[in-house]
Amino acid sequence: MKRSGKGILAALEEMGLRALKMDGFDSAITGYVFYKEDDQVQLVYRYDSCIAALMSDGMVEDEAVEHFEFNCLGSLMGWSDDLHGSPPPLIMYD
Repeated sequence: MKRSGKGILAALEEMGLRALKMDGFDSAITGYVFYKEDDQVQLVYRYDSCIAALMSDGMVEDEAVEHFEFNCLGSLMGWSDDLHGSPPPLIMYD
């Protein structure tokens, strides 16, 4: 059964699990990775769905790509699990 991003987040909440998420991109969540050894969850987002979410907010494609790559992906550079307490979201490209 395929779940929506909100459905995936609800299922994680029911299991008592939390994951770091990117605001405004729930519709782009396609799955998650569970790390059993430390009970960490990492959300998986579809790149093209993230761009589509930005375009639905009024950006043209070039603006959406630039915004996402600079502001969203750029903020994940230099991520430290020790500092943030959880792994960063994964971005899936086709």
